[in-house]
Amino acid sequence: MNRFFRALTAAALTIALLSAPACAGYYPDKTHTPVDHAHMSFEEFDEAPLTQALDELEDLIRGGSIRSRDPKKGLKALRLYHRILDGYDLLYTQYALAMIHYDGNYTDPDAANRYYEYEERLTILQDRCLTVLQLLAKSPYSNILDGTGLVESLRNYAPLTDEELELYRQESALVSEYEQLLNTDYDLQTMGELYLELVRVRNQIALLYGYDNYADYAYQEVYFRDYTLQEIEAVQEEVRGPFSTLFTSVQSAMDSQFQLLRDLEGADAETRLDAIEPCIARIHPELVEAFTFLRENHLYDLDEREVKLPVGYTVDLPHYGAAFIFDAPYGNVMDYATIVHEFGHFNNAFHSTEPILWSDNNMDVSEIQSQALELLFTEYADEIFGDLGPAFRWYEVSYLLSGVLDGFMYNEFEAAVARDPDMPAEEVNKLFLTIADSYGGGYEAADWMETTHLFQSPFYYISYGTSALSALDIWLTSLTDREAGIDAYMTVSALPASVPYRQALERAGVRDIFAGDNLARLIREIDLVVADELGLPLPDTDRTELKESLFANRLFPFPLVACFLPALVVAAAVLILVLRRRKRRLEEPDDFSRRGPTRYREDPWD
Repeated sequence: MNRFFRALTAAALTIALLSAPACAGYYPDKTHTPVDHAHMSFEEFDEAPLTQALDELEDLIRGGSIRSRDPKKGLKALRLYHRILDGYDLLYTQYALAMIHYDGNYTDPDAANRYYEYEERLTILQDRCLTVLQLLAKSPYSNILDGTGLVESLRNYAPLTDEELELYRQESALVSEYEQLLNTDYDLQTMGELYLELVRVRNQIALLYGYDNYADYAYQEVYFRDYTLQEIEAVQEEVRGPFSTLFTSVQSAMDSQFQLLRDLEGADAETRLDAIEPCIARIHPELVEAFTFLRENHLYDLDEREVKLPVGYTVDLPHYGAAFIFDAPYGNVMDYATIVHEFGHFNNAFHSTEPILWSDNNMDVSEIQSQALELLFTEYADEIFGDLGPAFRWYEVSYLLSGVLDGFMYNEFEAAVARDPDMPAEEVNKLFLTIADSYGGGYEAADWMETTHLFQSPFYYISYGTSALSALDIWLTSLTDREAGIDAYMTVSALPASVPYRQALERAGVRDIFAGDNLARLIREIDLVVADELGLPLPDTDRTELKESLFANRLFPFPLVACFLPALVVAAAVLILVLRRRKRRLEEPDDFSRRGPTRYREDPWD
């Protein structure tokens, strides 16, 4: 099934760029239904309207009724097509509400069962939708799909086989077992064996599509990346040492300030939202509409509860033209950063005009939309944290430096296990420590087990590394030209998620980390800012040359890319979509002074 979505990526990109609105703002017009989350209907999804529309369209085509073009029959086919899109939007919304309910009380077995039932139904009904719409794409009324760029992709769609569906079920069951086990005093051997079993199941999925293991499969068929695992491995040495040194330098210079920041009391959700709202407006006025809608309709769950899963994510509610932010807070000042990060994802979903059935995703671009917003937000940190505003700013920079290291570190670890899934469980821990130590250490052997991405969203983590590099690049621009940095961010925030990472960078005027000496220059420029602002030495670097050349070769063709349709952050295969959309955020060390371990919190929609 994933092959369809790889073809869909190119099609979605083409239509998204061709249909970009010629307007002065960044975002297209879209209808939103203002319903408070408390009043959103959460009930058993009635499949009848969706399946009836699918059956009618299939009968219309298979019965020969539209073998020749007829305006009346074509209009009927068009109405059925839109009923299918609307029905799938409603199904996905009910699934999302079931997930929110389960995560809000993971001790409720009925909520857990309902959520996992929806997950499977989503996979099956998506396959059914695509199978029927394939018939439409092959009919004389394929023009109904004109403007979607999907006709050829649908014609080549291969429905799910029983073997595929069984493997997805095995994967889902193992992930469910992991989630339940994670909230217990689990045995390390058991957890390691569970992970290896997941890797083996995923490798079997990859083999169905002609890949040796899940690593290359995930890059191409799940995340639709326009760079390869091999390209990442070619630059990981360039990342490993310099970013470890940068992270350590910032942590050492700011250690006492980070401690004071840690000592600040946390705040409830409404207090945090009140403080953040005016800052969002000052970053750019076009961000206000989504933030206002978020608050007015209480589309968030941001306070701690005993029975709440320690997770954080943003999930679409397409039936309402909106989304929802879920987070179990840390109880410290980092909860402010979490909201800002999550809002970057919410804003993109809020403005997306794509039906969720057609939505595609590039996580590298999505994470720029969240992480760069965090860095731009730090400009106003002193308004919230007073004299500790600079400490918050540098903690955010430190967090992204750590994100680069962790992105590459976990990617290297996952790839190694995928290539050798029959290693003993105890060897997995040793492997992790060896790799972690090469990136600066700060981890214990079993810490990887509480990094939920490895179990729920395999090979996602590298997107934190690539996107953090680009977010830091936007931040560097904002230091010398605040307006240009914000313009770069807003351009990225409005790009459809189907736009591949490297193309997104080009359109926003952000440097391609794989091209030429861009990565080396980015590292040197961060070095310069760290040295100048924190009063640290900058060895083996010509400061004068750096200052004169800083940003000299950067292009920001903003007038050419002022408006692009944003897209939802949705996965390729529904099962993977489900897992990826439940992202966790790194647990910050208690002393704010070193990297890792992580806790079971996915980054916001990260």
